[in-house]
Amino acid sequence: MSTSTSKMYGLVAIAALVTLVGAVAPAYAGTNGVAEAGVGVALPVADGGYRKDYAASPTVWLAGVYLPRYASRVFGVELGFEWTPFNNDGYKAPNAAATQTDFTRFRLQVGGRYFRPLAPKLTGFARALAGVDIFSWTQTGRVGAVAFEATDADLGVALELGAGVMYQISSFTVGAQAAVPIGLHNQKVYDANVEINHNAFDFELRLTIGTSY
Repeated sequence: MSTSTSKMYGLVAIAALVTLVGAVAPAYAGTNGVAEAGVGVALPVADGGYRKDYAASPTVWLAGVYLPRYASRVFGVELGFEWTPFNNDGYKAPNAAATQTDFTRFRLQVGGRYFRPLAPKLTGFARALAGVDIFSWTQTGRVGAVAFEATDADLGVALELGAGVMYQISSFTVGAQAAVPIGLHNQKVYDANVEINHNAFDFELRLTIGTSY
């Protein structure tokens, strides 16, 4: 199976998971928790090399928030997961034999979310999280008549700040949020001459669906 085909199947599987979470979460949500799923776009803004190599990319996001004081909607503990298959048409592999290099990012983070009611059924929030940023790559190419495929990953530090709003519709919430994910990596060179030595700053816009309060 080609890398592009695997990525397509991965997108379909994650989209199906997002739909499933949004559909069943309200039925199982307790009075002290919120489950959310969302899709969005990641726009690279820094640093220079990172912004040059990657373009606007789709992202899928899942989160659970535990609210110790659910009725007051003041503060919750958030656990979040994000998957981003990068659009890296601008990337030029140092390895001349490589014909395609695909990059994927997985982020697992924990942090806090502050809630503030804005209007009837409308709640605003601010988020701050930290965790791990797993930046992986798969490279394919050909040396003479021999095809090759190589893959590896680098574990970095994930940080994120964000804010958004949620509106209650029946037993669901729909919302929108903006976030600034940061990924700190210092892996200089891989065996296949893939260089990952950047501090990644993105600006993300997400649309979400989740449980009601």
